Amino acid sequence: MAKPRGDGGLVDVPMGEDEAHGVARAVAGGAPLEVEEVLTAIGEGYTLRAGPFQRRLLLFMGLFLWTGLAFHLMSLVFILDPTNVDSAAVHFHMTPVQIGLIGSAIFLGWAGGAPLWTWLADRNGRRKVMFGAILVAELLNVVACVAPSFPVYAFMFLCMGACTGGGGAVVYCMLVELSPPALRGPVTSLLNFFWVYASILIACVAWAVPHWQVLQLICSLPGFAALAFYRWVPESPRYLAVVGRTDEAMAVLRRIAADNGRPMPAGELKKPSASGPTGNPLDLLAPSIRVWSLALFFCWGAASMVYYGLSFQAGDMGGDVHANAIMLALVEAPSYLAVMWGVERLGRRLSMIVCFAEAGVCLLVIFLGAQDGFKTAMAVGGKFGISAAFVVVYVYAGELFPTSVRAVGLGACNIASRLGSVISPVVVRALPPTTASLIFGLVGVTAAGLTFLLPETKGRKTTDYVVTASARGEGVGGAGGVELLAAGDGEDAAVDMRPIGELNGLDHGGGDGDGDGDEGG
Repeated sequence: MAKPRGDGGLVDVPMGEDEAHGVARAVAGGAPLEVEEVLTAIGEGYTLRAGPFQRRLLLFMGLFLWTGLAFHLMSLVFILDPTNVDSAAVHFHMTPVQIGLIGSAIFLGWAGGAPLWTWLADRNGRRKVMFGAILVAELLNVVACVAPSFPVYAFMFLCMGACTGGGGAVVYCMLVELSPPALRGPVTSLLNFFWVYASILIACVAWAVPHWQVLQLICSLPGFAALAFYRWVPESPRYLAVVGRTDEAMAVLRRIAADNGRPMPAGELKKPSASGPTGNPLDLLAPSIRVWSLALFFCWGAASMVYYGLSFQAGDMGGDVHANAIMLALVEAPSYLAVMWGVERLGRRLSMIVCFAEAGVCLLVIFLGAQDGFKTAMAVGGKFGISAAFVVVYVYAGELFPTSVRAVGLGACNIASRLGSVISPVVVRALPPTTASLIFGLVGVTAAGLTFLLPETKGRKTTDYVVTASARGEGVGGAGGVELLAAGDGEDAAVDMRPIGELNGLDHGGGDGDGDGDEGG
């Protein structure tokens, strides 16, 4: 059942029996149909079992699109390895700072490209824009393989980052909009495990194929292979309904129903609302939520900075870089499972404090000095903590921000996250490994401390938070600031389904499905 979600969209929770029967009665009665109601009826959303169409869609998105995105990011550890004579770092005679700048370039491009591509997807359709971004990204990657100089090579990565970031955001949106509401959380969470799979696979490929040009071309194979499925992947029925193309939306829904072997409900499709009230970014700094906003911005930046910092430090841990990368990737799977338990049993705040503190302490131990084996163990422990923290920050942002500033709040968090990921590669390459570990450790511990400033949100409905203009003219933004009011038990906030362009990007894939953020992590 669709409930208000922290990013201004929907949170996906299983429907109770009464709710399920209520939707079924509305569908059977021929009342105007919501897209989500039809997807629930034809996608086995009542039972939390994905239909054949949703299973195939998840496999396609994970094995081709999410794997391709992970390849481009995680292959940088090997393509830019200065100890490998066949690496791009040696080929272009890169200095340590230049090596770091390549990593920063792809994340900087991501920060600028994600809003652009999602804006295009809101206006021209999800499918065309998603495949277009993938095609351009892979072509740029091929051009980068024959770049004549370091500046051209770096520029190609900047442009490629803009396309991969935007493509990743639209991939996430497509998966959400083609799944029943109750299944959106589980299927988007499973994308995290495809990221783990891809990180391990690219490390194995890099071990077998050390030459940077061949390895970089291999990274484009999943994306190019995905283009063969263009006709199979349908347009988002929600997008089609929003723009008034309800006949086409119904055709897509009929196809999904046929694939799943489910009867198509009778009735006309209702045109959904494209967006809700627009928040003023300055409202995030209003007195009532200023501390929360700033603390959460830092935590998002810290999660991204430390996550990618540890990933790019695989060659500085001692031992074989490929084995280190595989261990750092493997530990993410149990961390996702652990944090899914932790956020429900321990709460959001305590879970995030523990995750950031554990990662920070492990990295500070590395700075204090350790043998290679113990250093590797501490790095793996740090990756466990920061991968889990990446999940919690998505949940927290979705539940913490008041209704009218949820989307703009999540967008600001994504900007902070991108800033952290831009800084991270330069810190890794421009500073000694122990100094980089010190910085990452301090950032993690600081994020843990700032989390104490945040309220616990577990068990509190997002509709409990309402933003109103202050009649006293205090604060900043909007009509003089905002203040929080508790909604009555019987009040329900309207569901605010915003265009994905307003969500401002996607992270590495580390979310749990409760936020339309930026990935993973």
